[in-house]
Amino acid sequence: MQATSKKINAHTYEVTIKESATEMEHYKKQAARKIAEARQFPGFRKGDEVPVDVVAREIGEDRLMGEVLESALQAIYPKALKKLEINPIDMGDLTKVVSMSPLEVVLTVEVLPEVKLDFKKIEKIKVEVPEVSVTDEELQKELDEIIARGTHFHPRGAHHGHHHDENGDVPEETDTAIQVGDRVRINATGYDKKGGKTDDKMALHDFELTIGSKMMIPGFEEALVGAKEGDVVEFDITFPKDYHSEEFAGKNAFFSCTILTVEYPHKPEWSEEFIERVWGKKLPLAEFRTEYREAMLADRKDKARSEAEEKLSWEFIAVSDIEFGPKILAKEVETLWQYHNREIEKQGMEIKSYLDHLKTSEEGFKKEHIEPSATRRIRSMLILEEMKKHYKPEVTEEDVMTEMKKVFARYAGDADFEKRLTELAKPGTDHFNDIKSRLEYRAVIDRFLK
Repeated sequence: MQATSKKINAHTYEVTIKESATEMEHYKKQAARKIAEARQFPGFRKGDEVPVDVVAREIGEDRLMGEVLESALQAIYPKALKKLEINPIDMGDLTKVVSMSPLEVVLTVEVLPEVKLDFKKIEKIKVEVPEVSVTDEELQKELDEIIARGTHFHPRGAHHGHHHDENGDVPEETDTAIQVGDRVRINATGYDKKGGKTDDKMALHDFELTIGSKMMIPGFEEALVGAKEGDVVEFDITFPKDYHSEEFAGKNAFFSCTILTVEYPHKPEWSEEFIERVWGKKLPLAEFRTEYREAMLADRKDKARSEAEEKLSWEFIAVSDIEFGPKILAKEVETLWQYHNREIEKQGMEIKSYLDHLKTSEEGFKKEHIEPSATRRIRSMLILEEMKKHYKPEVTEEDVMTEMKKVFARYAGDADFEKRLTELAKPGTDHFNDIKSRLEYRAVIDRFLK
């Protein structure tokens, strides 16, 4: 087998492969044998050795030669690329068959492009990572939201007897009137004025609302306080001047609301048992507040760094001229598309319904929304890979294990998971090499952050 290559552009080679007539006769017999195993020929039992000329006569010479070519390329194409030291992005495209025996074919093969960076320009780039903090007010807001998520609701005025839920004994409420903090379900009809025309855009059906949540415009929730299940509450109201919809901003309206159900809240206490439910371990409230603040701060630092890295990526791209091929783009687009699909499905939506809602097709969505992100990701990856080669960051085995310990800390107490991670992270494993590579990229990026 002979193989030669010619560079067409930064990301494409033209590869010519030749194979002797003797070897092609071998591939021809191999293809005929494969076909004979799959079907029965007249005068032969299925699986019998069928002469090549019989196979050619029965299925046609063109089809047989197509099978021969496929069989030959499966065997010699990888060897040719290895000999030429070409690492393809994907399968090459057969562009020309010069002859079949001896074989001579021409293929175009896409590879990762050569990346040449202007490090004088790159060295001038610096991006600041802003300082972040967590105030007492922000911490308390998060803790209040945890309490809200852990709150159970029970019908107001119903006789429960001795009732217990996840938050402990449920206090009985005999007062049936709506209070702040209650959860209600309502039907509501909106009018342009009392006795006026209805406006379907203001209608609510079987709508769930927590009184005091400020979900509705000012005055709406307050108007329901004191009402009871089955009551009809009517009131005039004015939409705020800065309301998000210009159609209703500053508009006067009249609502008629029917109270369907009224439930009162049973909030959890900050006990060590409740903290274990939300945090995975028992802690006094003071220690939990400290850990939760640290977790919030870590999240904000990660977000600030991610935003700085994205800005840095754009700056690197702006001073770099990188040309890459269609196959690497198609693969990245498909990767992002599949990720996007999973995220949409997690929200309980079907992809077709999602695309119909946007009034676009799969191809249209990919072109408009996925391809720009894929293009940026490819350019960033190619730039960072070249920068890693240039700066040669040193990451030791100890550095990798330190990073692994951070992962272990998130799963404290799960001995089986820690054991699996330890096995995966042994030097030389794919997991170990993946962490090492990510730390190398991080070291390169650190040079440009301040």
